[in-house]
Amino acid sequence: MFRSLHWSAVLAFSASALTGCSSDQTSPFGTSAYIRIVNSSFQATDETYTTFVPMPVDILIDSSSAAPGIAAMAGNSMSNGTLGPGGNNAGYSAIAVGVRSFVARSSAVGADGPNLFTTSNTNDPSCTPLPYLPKQQLIPAIYYTFIVAGLNPVPTVIDGRTINTPAPSGIPFSTGCDVSQPAFSPISISTIDDPFSPPSVVVDGHSIFQMRFHVWNAAPFTGTSDGLGSPINVYLSDGSSDTPPTTFTSLRPLGIANYRQQSAYINATAMPYWLTMIAGGQIVYQTKINYQPGEVHSLIVQNTLPEGATTFPLDGSVDPQTYTKVTDIIDNKF
Repeated sequence: MFRSLHWSAVLAFSASALTGCSSDQTSPFGTSAYIRIVNSSFQATDETYTTFVPMPVDILIDSSSAAPGIAAMAGNSMSNGTLGPGGNNAGYSAIAVGVRSFVARSSAVGADGPNLFTTSNTNDPSCTPLPYLPKQQLIPAIYYTFIVAGLNPVPTVIDGRTINTPAPSGIPFSTGCDVSQPAFSPISISTIDDPFSPPSVVVDGHSIFQMRFHVWNAAPFTGTSDGLGSPINVYLSDGSSDTPPTTFTSLRPLGIANYRQQSAYINATAMPYWLTMIAGGQIVYQTKINYQPGEVHSLIVQNTLPEGATTFPLDGSVDPQTYTKVTDIIDNKF
């Protein structure tokens, strides 16, 4: 039994299929599902709960860190699976279908460490968090993305008081109640994403697929955020110029990725674009892309400490683009 810490995190599942799915484990789609894991967790550096560093975690699936579970998974990292739809290496590993349980715990504490997935017990005067063991029905031939993102603990202020309690021996910085943010959110669990090819368009008299992508927001420190995440607005603009755009006030974002969630898929005719992500009114990521017709991409947004910095959050004068990390993965190609 794992002792429990309050954890501002989400077990975020995205599922993508090529040709269909079935809950029948003897289906023609085989007996394997596929999973990739993202760690965007941060540990408080002391009991003031004001500064945080990337935290290694153990990911246990059915109480085991054996693959595709991971022991001592580094902060701001992804699993190193080699599988993906259509033969693409999209970072997935095979996992047996059926109901699976998931645990994330701080690697620093060890095998008897706390489960980071908890719920707030606001009826308890001492605000002891309650353990939560999320489970998920995995379906054959479906591709799942499992994201652990958050702060350990979440600084919580109620009526001007910081509601945190000293840590028991051996457990780093246990917290009290957090009535503003549940420790585990069921948002995006087992949603079936994009089982079809991108739309087609006619170019020079020929029908070709568009390109398609979506954005996962796994970055607690985005723009002016203090570590509780903020929505990321996604823009595409003309990529024929070598100079990126700087003004977006008159444009509507093509997609919005809320913290610990994914944006809707964005389809566009394949050609060069400037891809820009904005959070809190600041550009957090900007690059030129040239995706090919029929390509489907996932962009996973995390945080990374810039040169010279040792903890988050950073001073407002620091350019957010220096501490935003985006992993661009080709999930599929039609």
